[in-house]
Amino acid sequence: NLNNYPGWFFDTALLLYAENNGMRIKDLSITCIDNRKWRLKIISTIFYFIKNLFTLRIKTFLWGWTSRNR
Repeated sequence: NLNNYPGWFFDTALLLYAENNGMRIKDLSITCIDNRKWRLKIISTIFYFIKNLFTLRIKTFLWGWTSRNR
């Protein structure tokens, strides 16, 4: 279920889902506005991504992209 991946990881899970289902993925140009008030906790974000990538990899290995994962 893609709803199990909130925040930063949702777009990664969505891209993996699209790729595994044969959907075309396009790159779009965007403009980012720098907001100096906002801080990223880089170490915790790295561990968050690694944990979620590992979890997603195990789920797709065991069940594939079945309706359980959609």
